[in-house]
Amino acid sequence: MTHRNPISYMAIAGLALVGIYASILVAFSGALTSAQLDQARATTVEFATNAFVREDVPRAGSFVGTDEFTISGEAVVLSTDGSAQRTLRFTEDFRTDRSSRVEVVLRAENGNIVSLGDLQLAIGRQQYEIPETVDLSVFNQVQIWDFRANQSFGSATLNSVD
Repeated sequence: MTHRNPISYMAIAGLALVGIYASILVAFSGALTSAQLDQARATTVEFATNAFVREDVPRAGSFVGTDEFTISGEAVVLSTDGSAQRTLRFTEDFRTDRSSRVEVVLRAENGNIVSLGDLQLAIGRQQYEIPETVDLSVFNQVQIWDFRANQSFGSATLNSVD
């Protein structure tokens, strides 16, 4: 069962309010100039995206491929409003060769791994929940791992962001 952070429900409620606000803008748009409408829309979008969720970035790293596989992009750990729940996000510029079923894993120096699940996409933004029990100072490397071939497609070392 998936548990949602209460902040997610507040964000949904906020988006509903933004939708109502946008409807009011449309209803009264005849009384507003084009510049005023643009400013109101920009304010609405800023409110919708920033009002409820503040994301901290405690760790991040760039993907590096192997001799056999190309991979690029960034891996970023996000912590929402200082909660214990963290998310691993691959940025929009993430790209990898994907020849078979591969997984996203966190690897420690001693070789232990924590699987975050199957790679969702070979290209683009995606995210994975990091279990609260995982210590990112120990499991500080993200790998795209093929368990059948027992090899890495590439990795990103998650360094602290100050």
